Amino acid sequence: MKSFGDTDYIYSLIAEGEHQQQDFKFEISDARKIAKTFSAFANTDGGKLLVGVKDNGRIAGVRSEEEMYMIETAAQLYCIPEIKYTMQVHYIEKRTVLEVDVKENVVKPVYAKDEYGKSWAYIRIADENILATPVHIRVWKQADSPLGELVEYTEREQFLLSYLNDNEYISFNQYCRKGHVSRHEAEILLSKFMRFGIVEPYFVKHKFYFRLCNKFPKDIGSFDIYVNNCIIGILSFSTMKKIKSRKLWSLIKFADRNNSDRLFLRFLSVCFLVFIRQNGLVILITIKKEIPQN
Repeated sequence: MKSFGDTDYIYSLIAEGEHQQQDFKFEISDARKIAKTFSAFANTDGGKLLVGVKDNGRIAGVRSEEEMYMIETAAQLYCIPEIKYTMQVHYIEKRTVLEVDVKENVVKPVYAKDEYGKSWAYIRIADENILATPVHIRVWKQADSPLGELVEYTEREQFLLSYLNDNEYISFNQYCRKGHVSRHEAEILLSKFMRFGIVEPYFVKHKFYFRLCNKFPKDIGSFDIYVNNCIIGILSFSTMKKIKSRKLWSLIKFADRNNSDRLFLRFLSVCFLVFIRQNGLVILITIKKEIPQN
Protein backbone atom coordinates (compact mmCIF):
# COMPACT_ATOMS: atom_id res chain seq x y z
CA MET A 1 0.00 0.00 0.00
CA LYS A 2 1.41 3.36 -1.05
CA SER A 3 0.62 6.90 0.13
CA PHE A 4 0.32 9.84 -2.22
CA GLY A 5 -0.76 13.46 -2.12
CA ASP A 6 -1.64 13.87 -5.79
CA THR A 7 -4.70 16.12 -5.66
CA ASP A 8 -4.96 16.63 -9.41
CA TYR A 9 -4.87 12.88 -10.05
CA ILE A 10 -7.77 12.13 -7.69
CA TYR A 11 -9.84 15.03 -8.97
CA SER A 12 -9.32 13.82 -12.54
CA LEU A 13 -10.66 10.39 -11.55
CA ILE A 14 -13.64 11.93 -9.76
CA ALA A 15 -14.36 14.10 -12.81
CA GLU A 16 -14.89 10.89 -14.82
CA GLY A 17 -17.77 9.97 -12.51
CA GLU A 18 -18.89 6.43 -11.86
CA HIS A 19 -18.70 4.15 -14.88
CA GLN A 20 -17.96 0.56 -15.85
CA GLN A 21 -14.44 0.69 -14.45
CA GLN A 22 -14.95 3.06 -11.54
CA ASP A 23 -17.12 3.15 -8.43
CA PHE A 24 -17.40 5.58 -5.50
CA LYS A 25 -18.04 4.60 -1.88
CA PHE A 26 -18.77 7.19 0.78
CA GLU A 27 -17.92 4.63 3.46
CA ILE A 28 -17.56 0.87 3.89
CA SER A 29 -19.96 -0.60 6.41
CA ASP A 30 -20.28 -4.10 4.97
CA ALA A 31 -17.40 -6.06 3.42
CA ARG A 32 -19.88 -8.26 1.55
CA LYS A 33 -21.15 -5.28 -0.47
CA ILE A 34 -17.58 -4.46 -1.45
CA ALA A 35 -17.06 -8.10 -2.46
CA LYS A 36 -19.97 -7.69 -4.89
CA THR A 37 -18.17 -4.76 -6.57
CA PHE A 38 -14.90 -6.70 -6.62
CA SER A 39 -16.68 -9.65 -8.26
CA ALA A 40 -18.17 -7.38 -10.93
CA PHE A 41 -14.81 -5.75 -11.69
CA ALA A 42 -12.94 -9.06 -11.76
CA ASN A 43 -15.50 -10.69 -14.08
CA THR A 44 -15.57 -7.76 -16.52
CA ASP A 45 -12.70 -5.39 -17.34
CA GLY A 46 -11.35 -4.58 -13.89
CA GLY A 47 -11.84 -1.23 -12.19
CA LYS A 48 -11.09 1.27 -9.47
CA LEU A 49 -12.95 1.76 -6.21
CA LEU A 50 -12.58 5.20 -4.60
CA VAL A 51 -13.45 5.07 -0.91
CA GLY A 52 -14.23 8.31 0.87
CA VAL A 53 -15.96 9.83 -2.17
CA LYS A 54 -19.73 10.40 -2.32
CA ASP A 55 -21.85 9.52 -5.33
CA ASN A 56 -21.95 13.19 -6.32
CA GLY A 57 -18.13 13.32 -6.38
CA ARG A 58 -17.69 15.24 -3.14
CA ILE A 59 -14.71 14.10 -1.06
CA ALA A 60 -15.83 13.15 2.43
CA GLY A 61 -12.72 11.21 3.42
CA VAL A 62 -12.25 7.83 5.05
CA ARG A 63 -13.47 7.90 8.63
CA SER A 64 -11.69 4.87 10.06
CA GLU A 65 -8.72 2.61 9.36
CA GLU A 66 -11.13 -0.26 9.83
CA GLU A 67 -12.35 0.37 6.29
CA MET A 68 -8.93 -0.74 5.00
CA TYR A 69 -9.31 -4.06 6.83
CA MET A 70 -12.83 -4.47 5.44
CA ILE A 71 -11.42 -4.12 1.93
CA GLU A 72 -8.94 -6.88 2.70
CA THR A 73 -11.73 -9.01 4.18
CA ALA A 74 -13.89 -8.50 1.10
CA ALA A 75 -11.10 -9.59 -1.25
CA GLN A 76 -9.81 -12.53 0.77
CA LEU A 77 -12.80 -13.94 2.64
CA TYR A 78 -15.88 -12.96 0.65
CA CYS A 79 -14.55 -13.36 -2.91
CA ILE A 80 -14.25 -16.86 -4.34
CA PRO A 81 -11.56 -17.29 -5.53
CA GLU A 82 -9.66 -14.66 -3.56
CA ILE A 83 -8.86 -11.66 -5.75
CA LYS A 84 -5.68 -9.64 -5.95
CA TYR A 85 -5.81 -5.88 -5.58
CA THR A 86 -3.61 -2.86 -4.93
CA MET A 87 -4.53 -0.04 -2.57
CA GLN A 88 -3.15 3.48 -2.44
CA VAL A 89 -3.84 6.15 0.15
CA HIS A 90 -4.27 9.72 -1.12
CA TYR A 91 -4.36 12.79 1.15
CA ILE A 92 -6.59 15.43 -0.39
CA GLU A 93 -7.31 18.69 1.51
CA LYS A 94 -6.69 17.01 4.88
CA ARG A 95 -8.97 14.11 3.93
CA THR A 96 -8.04 10.52 3.10
CA VAL A 97 -9.18 8.79 -0.07
CA LEU A 98 -8.49 5.11 -0.73
CA GLU A 99 -7.90 4.04 -4.32
CA VAL A 100 -8.43 0.29 -4.71
CA ASP A 101 -7.46 -1.16 -8.08
CA VAL A 102 -8.89 -4.55 -9.11
CA LYS A 103 -7.73 -6.23 -12.31
CA GLU A 104 -9.82 -8.46 -14.54
CA ASN A 105 -9.44 -12.01 -13.28
CA VAL A 106 -7.92 -14.60 -15.58
CA VAL A 107 -10.03 -17.38 -14.08
CA LYS A 108 -13.76 -16.68 -14.05
CA PRO A 109 -16.28 -16.54 -12.54
CA VAL A 110 -15.35 -14.74 -9.33
CA TYR A 111 -18.16 -15.12 -6.81
CA ALA A 112 -19.15 -12.90 -3.88
CA LYS A 113 -20.69 -14.34 -0.72
CA ASP A 114 -23.88 -12.77 0.61
CA GLU A 115 -25.05 -12.53 4.24
CA TYR A 116 -26.44 -16.07 4.03
CA GLY A 117 -23.18 -17.56 2.80
CA LYS A 118 -24.52 -18.06 -0.71
CA SER A 119 -22.19 -17.26 -3.62
CA TRP A 120 -23.18 -15.07 -6.59
CA ALA A 121 -21.25 -13.87 -9.63
CA TYR A 122 -21.61 -10.31 -10.90
CA ILE A 123 -20.61 -8.34 -13.98
CA ARG A 124 -20.16 -4.62 -14.39
CA ILE A 125 -22.44 -2.75 -16.79
CA ALA A 126 -22.16 1.04 -16.89
CA ASP A 127 -22.06 2.05 -13.21
CA GLU A 128 -23.96 -0.97 -11.87
CA ASN A 129 -23.07 -4.39 -10.51
CA ILE A 130 -25.40 -6.80 -12.28
CA LEU A 131 -26.02 -10.41 -11.30
CA ALA A 132 -24.55 -12.70 -13.97
CA THR A 133 -26.91 -15.15 -15.64
CA PRO A 134 -26.38 -18.93 -15.62
CA VAL A 135 -25.44 -18.53 -19.31
CA HIS A 136 -22.57 -16.16 -18.42
CA ILE A 137 -21.31 -18.66 -15.86
CA ARG A 138 -21.37 -21.51 -18.38
CA VAL A 139 -19.43 -19.39 -20.88
CA TRP A 140 -16.74 -18.67 -18.28
CA LYS A 141 -16.51 -22.32 -17.30
CA GLN A 142 -16.17 -23.31 -20.97
CA ALA A 143 -13.37 -20.80 -21.55
CA ASP A 144 -10.76 -23.55 -21.95
CA SER A 145 -12.97 -25.69 -24.20
CA PRO A 146 -11.79 -26.15 -27.79
CA LEU A 147 -13.24 -23.75 -30.33
CA GLY A 148 -13.76 -26.63 -32.73
CA GLU A 149 -16.98 -28.36 -31.83
CA LEU A 150 -19.90 -29.92 -33.63
CA VAL A 151 -23.40 -29.01 -32.51
CA GLU A 152 -26.42 -30.90 -33.75
CA TYR A 153 -28.68 -28.54 -35.69
CA THR A 154 -32.16 -29.38 -34.45
CA GLU A 155 -35.42 -27.46 -34.12
CA ARG A 156 -33.99 -25.76 -30.99
CA GLU A 157 -31.10 -24.17 -32.89
CA GLN A 158 -33.24 -23.51 -35.93
CA PHE A 159 -35.90 -21.71 -33.89
CA LEU A 160 -33.34 -19.52 -32.11
CA LEU A 161 -31.60 -18.37 -35.29
CA SER A 162 -34.88 -17.84 -37.13
CA TYR A 163 -36.43 -15.88 -34.27
CA LEU A 164 -33.37 -13.62 -33.92
CA ASN A 165 -33.32 -13.13 -37.67
CA ASP A 166 -36.82 -11.61 -37.44
CA ASN A 167 -36.61 -9.99 -33.99
CA GLU A 168 -34.05 -7.79 -32.28
CA TYR A 169 -33.60 -9.98 -29.21
CA ILE A 170 -35.08 -12.73 -27.07
CA SER A 171 -35.06 -13.29 -23.32
CA PHE A 172 -33.98 -16.55 -21.71
CA ASN A 173 -37.51 -17.31 -20.54
CA GLN A 174 -38.95 -16.46 -23.96
CA TYR A 175 -36.59 -18.89 -25.64
CA CYS A 176 -37.51 -21.66 -23.19
CA ARG A 177 -41.23 -21.02 -23.64
CA LYS A 178 -41.44 -20.31 -27.38
CA GLY A 179 -38.80 -22.83 -28.38
CA HIS A 180 -40.11 -25.56 -26.05
CA VAL A 181 -36.64 -25.91 -24.57
CA SER A 182 -35.77 -26.80 -20.98
CA ARG A 183 -33.78 -24.27 -18.94
CA HIS A 184 -30.82 -26.65 -18.84
CA GLU A 185 -30.84 -27.10 -22.63
CA ALA A 186 -31.22 -23.34 -23.17
CA GLU A 187 -28.23 -22.59 -20.94
CA ILE A 188 -26.03 -25.04 -22.82
CA LEU A 189 -27.04 -23.84 -26.29
CA LEU A 190 -26.88 -20.10 -25.56
CA SER A 191 -23.49 -20.46 -23.84
CA LYS A 192 -22.06 -22.31 -26.85
CA PHE A 193 -23.46 -19.76 -29.29
CA MET A 194 -21.97 -16.97 -27.15
CA ARG A 195 -18.56 -18.64 -27.24
CA PHE A 196 -18.79 -19.10 -30.99
CA GLY A 197 -19.67 -15.44 -31.53
CA ILE A 198 -23.13 -16.15 -32.91
CA VAL A 199 -25.21 -14.52 -30.15
CA GLU A 200 -24.34 -11.99 -27.47
CA PRO A 201 -26.00 -10.85 -24.23
CA TYR A 202 -27.90 -7.57 -24.43
CA PHE A 203 -28.78 -5.71 -21.22
CA VAL A 204 -31.78 -3.41 -21.52
CA LYS A 205 -34.56 -2.34 -19.16
CA HIS A 206 -32.68 -3.93 -16.24
CA LYS A 207 -32.87 -7.35 -17.86
CA PHE A 208 -30.65 -9.60 -19.98
CA TYR A 209 -31.68 -10.59 -23.49
CA PHE A 210 -29.81 -12.33 -26.28
CA ARG A 211 -29.36 -11.13 -29.85
CA LEU A 212 -27.36 -12.03 -32.94
CA CYS A 213 -23.85 -10.62 -32.99
CA ASN A 214 -23.47 -7.78 -35.45
CA LYS A 215 -20.98 -9.69 -37.60
CA PHE A 216 -23.16 -12.78 -37.85
CA PRO A 217 -25.09 -12.91 -41.16
CA LYS A 218 -28.72 -11.93 -40.68
CA ASP A 219 -30.10 -14.03 -43.51
CA ILE A 220 -29.21 -17.42 -42.05
CA GLY A 221 -32.88 -18.06 -41.41
CA SER A 222 -33.65 -18.01 -45.14
CA PHE A 223 -32.10 -21.45 -45.46
CA ASP A 224 -34.17 -23.06 -42.73
CA ILE A 225 -36.57 -24.77 -45.13
CA TYR A 226 -33.70 -26.67 -46.72
CA VAL A 227 -32.13 -27.86 -43.47
CA ASN A 228 -33.04 -31.42 -42.49
CA ASN A 229 -31.13 -33.34 -39.82
CA CYS A 230 -28.12 -31.11 -40.30
CA ILE A 231 -24.95 -30.51 -38.41
CA ILE A 232 -23.79 -27.00 -37.61
CA GLY A 233 -20.11 -26.98 -36.75
CA ILE A 234 -18.04 -24.10 -35.51
CA LEU A 235 -14.41 -24.92 -36.17
CA SER A 236 -11.14 -23.04 -35.85
CA PHE A 237 -8.72 -23.27 -38.75
CA SER A 238 -6.35 -25.31 -36.59
CA THR A 239 -9.13 -27.83 -36.02
CA MET A 240 -10.09 -27.93 -39.68
CA LYS A 241 -6.50 -28.67 -40.68
CA LYS A 242 -6.93 -32.00 -38.93
CA ILE A 243 -9.78 -32.96 -41.24
CA LYS A 244 -8.54 -35.87 -43.36
CA SER A 245 -10.31 -34.75 -46.53
CA ARG A 246 -7.66 -32.74 -48.35
CA LYS A 247 -10.15 -31.75 -51.03
CA LEU A 248 -12.52 -30.21 -48.49
CA TRP A 249 -9.65 -28.39 -46.77
CA SER A 250 -8.43 -26.99 -50.11
CA LEU A 251 -11.92 -25.60 -50.74
CA ILE A 252 -11.92 -23.93 -47.31
CA LYS A 253 -8.53 -22.34 -48.02
CA PHE A 254 -9.83 -21.16 -51.39
CA ALA A 255 -12.77 -19.47 -49.67
CA ASP A 256 -10.44 -17.77 -47.21
CA ARG A 257 -8.07 -16.61 -49.95
CA ASN A 258 -10.94 -14.97 -51.77
CA ASN A 259 -12.13 -13.35 -48.51
CA SER A 260 -15.70 -14.51 -49.13
CA ASP A 261 -18.33 -13.76 -46.54
CA ARG A 262 -20.36 -16.68 -47.86
CA LEU A 263 -19.51 -19.36 -50.30
CA PHE A 264 -21.37 -22.45 -51.41
CA LEU A 265 -19.09 -25.41 -51.82
CA ARG A 266 -20.25 -28.59 -53.48
CA PHE A 267 -18.33 -31.65 -52.42
CA LEU A 268 -19.52 -35.27 -52.67
CA SER A 269 -23.13 -34.09 -53.25
CA VAL A 270 -23.16 -32.20 -49.96
CA CYS A 271 -23.63 -28.44 -49.81
CA PHE A 272 -21.38 -26.58 -47.38
CA LEU A 273 -22.28 -23.04 -46.41
CA VAL A 274 -19.09 -21.45 -45.13
CA PHE A 275 -18.73 -18.18 -43.28
CA ILE A 276 -15.21 -16.77 -43.10
CA ARG A 277 -14.90 -14.66 -39.97
CA GLN A 278 -12.36 -11.95 -39.26
CA ASN A 279 -11.36 -13.59 -35.98
CA GLY A 280 -10.28 -16.74 -37.77
CA LEU A 281 -13.31 -18.85 -36.98
CA VAL A 282 -15.14 -20.78 -39.64
CA ILE A 283 -18.82 -21.51 -39.24
CA LEU A 284 -19.57 -24.61 -41.26
CA ILE A 285 -23.11 -25.82 -41.85
CA THR A 286 -23.37 -29.16 -43.59
CA ILE A 287 -26.68 -29.57 -45.37
CA LYS A 288 -27.53 -33.11 -46.34
CA LYS A 289 -30.38 -32.06 -48.60
CA GLU A 290 -29.38 -30.25 -51.76
CA ILE A 291 -30.49 -26.63 -52.14
CA PRO A 292 -32.40 -26.39 -55.43
CA GLN A 293 -30.72 -24.51 -58.25
CA ASN A 294 -32.53 -21.42 -59.57
